[in-house]
Amino acid sequence: MRITCRNMDEFLMNLKGVSVYRKSVHFDRTSKPMGDKHQKDATSFEVYLQASAVIEFEDGEGQALLQHGEYCGIDRHTGDGGLEGSDNQTELIQQLEEYCEKNDLVLRPGLIDM
Repeated sequence: MRITCRNMDEFLMNLKGVSVYRKSVHFDRTSKPMGDKHQKDATSFEVYLQASAVIEFEDGEGQALLQHGEYCGIDRHTGDGGLEGSDNQTELIQQLEEYCEKNDLVLRPGLIDM
């Protein structure tokens, strides 16, 4: 079974009150060049964050992959640009870090793929 969440609040809500396999939550930072430019030549990037964990049901009746993917915004690496996407991504990761710390979970890079 797979549970997909549309935002970080939903992801964290689904982690509440359940056991997390190996007490591990995973995350991945991604950026994609905009337009048809190659990664090295691009100046604008779409920024994304993904998070995943395997939750275990209390009754011992199995597990589910809990996933979250979110568009964070655009980074513009130009003189008049900004890093709004990365800034938003960093805020979401901090929210995830705080939750993991308070709930005895380990935050690790990478994604779980089942």
